[in-house]
Amino acid sequence: MKKHWLVILAVMLVTSAFAYEVIAYQEDFESGADGWVMYDGAESPNNWHIYNAGGAQGDAWWMGDPDLASGTNIGGYYDHQYLVLDTPARAISAGNATLTFKMRLGLEDPGASGDYDGWDSFNIRISTDNGATWTVIEGSPAYHFENSYAFGSEHGEGLGVPGWGGIVDAWTPVTFDLSSYAGQSAMIRFAFASDPAYNTVDQPTCLVPW
Repeated sequence: MKKHWLVILAVMLVTSAFAYEVIAYQEDFESGADGWVMYDGAESPNNWHIYNAGGAQGDAWWMGDPDLASGTNIGGYYDHQYLVLDTPARAISAGNATLTFKMRLGLEDPGASGDYDGWDSFNIRISTDNGATWTVIEGSPAYHFENSYAFGSEHGEGLGVPGWGGIVDAWTPVTFDLSSYAGQSAMIRFAFASDPAYNTVDQPTCLVPW
């Protein structure tokens, strides 16, 4: 279950800035991240933090530990982590209900174990009850697998939890249609989970160069 390095997020607007957008709300992180909440559900540390990705991306959320940097690689992650990043609650209107962002991944390649078809994973969730419950939502591009071992077996969420995995070495636009949640107040969760074996510490040479 080898692991690579990180999840980096930037959120894309229709302008040249980068932010996350739901309705008329947008965030480019240039003034910090007021109202965003990080949660560590397993092994510390919580590695979500704002990172200057440089170039056109500028400030972005990065899920990785700089202490695991090696050569041109900027850091990595550990076994048995469950790390989430939640946005503030925002009202969703019928006229503008699209979530867009850019992502870049350096995770373990998908693999199979019984009914599970993916290892370390990243997915997007929504809550309309102020964070009491969360639902995984699907957008474009599609998730790489339907049953995440990290979320489902390692962290007890069971089968049916999809996710992205493997290496996405270029900034990739991601879009979610939230029109079915129009008229409600919603929070968005960026969720990452890793399984119990073979992390960045075990094989730093497997990292994706930044």
